[in-house]
Amino acid sequence: MMVLKVIFGLIVLIVIYFFAMGYYSTTMPGKSADAGLRFECGDRPNCVSSEAPSMPSQEVEPLSAADGAAMQKQIMAAVAATGGTVMSENDGVIVAEYKSRVFGFVDDVMFKIDPENGSTHVMSASRVGYSDLNANRERVEKIREQLSQ
Repeated sequence: MMVLKVIFGLIVLIVIYFFAMGYYSTTMPGKSADAGLRFECGDRPNCVSSEAPSMPSQEVEPLSAADGAAMQKQIMAAVAATGGTVMSENDGVIVAEYKSRVFGFVDDVMFKIDPENGSTHVMSASRVGYSDLNANRERVEKIREQLSQ
């Protein structure tokens, strides 16, 4: 009986911890739409980037971009269709936020449109935690799928 109480207590503490981290991620500042920003992931595996991955597991292909203005509208529509919110847009850089359903973790997704090279760089990163269980990679692929429709 005592073992069950200890296990139940640990489960409650873990759930409280995840809710606290979710709340903490909402209080942290998000990424800014700085046109000179380089999309670097750092040393945590909870990020993917087409421009500056720090390790091979963080690498994703850039999105295609034929026309800058049209691509900007398409990206904003794809973000909305995949459950995100566009927070800012500035000189071809779009910043969006996604919030997880259960614990409320906030992830940042940024796009840098480069019509000269026919591509759009993308980075998706979790604000808190170490692992993301591939959520950021899956998000980028859902956005890519939306853009191909």
